[in-house]
Amino acid sequence: MRIAIIGLGLMGGSLGLALKNNSAFEGTVVGYARSKETRDRALAMRVCDEVYADMKSAVCEADITVLCVPVSAVVEIVRAEKNFFKRGSVVTDVGSTKADIMRKVKPLMKQAEFIGSHPIAGSEMSG
Repeated sequence: MRIAIIGLGLMGGSLGLALKNNSAFEGTVVGYARSKETRDRALAMRVCDEVYADMKSAVCEADITVLCVPVSAVVEIVRAEKNFFKRGSVVTDVGSTKADIMRKVKPLMKQAEFIGSHPIAGSEMSG
């Protein structure tokens, strides 16, 4: 199992650490971040096994791709990377809204399946 995390901020970094710290997960976690500093930090903190400066390299062999980016960037990323997702893979996101994303992303997906998700983060007392 190869999981790609696109965006290694709070949500993506937390997901990577959870996967790497789960003894039942025996796969590879790869990540993408725009900044070299973030990529270097992700490797140093063992958030990912591998990091890339380009999304194509991160997603092309991933069984699951998780888009940990702002809601406003999800459609743009899918549009740009749609031909590079591994055939038969699953692409999901951690955005808080879904209707617009689903409406725009579903028609773009030809070789992978997009399944919108939502992180259960925070508590009933805060965001």
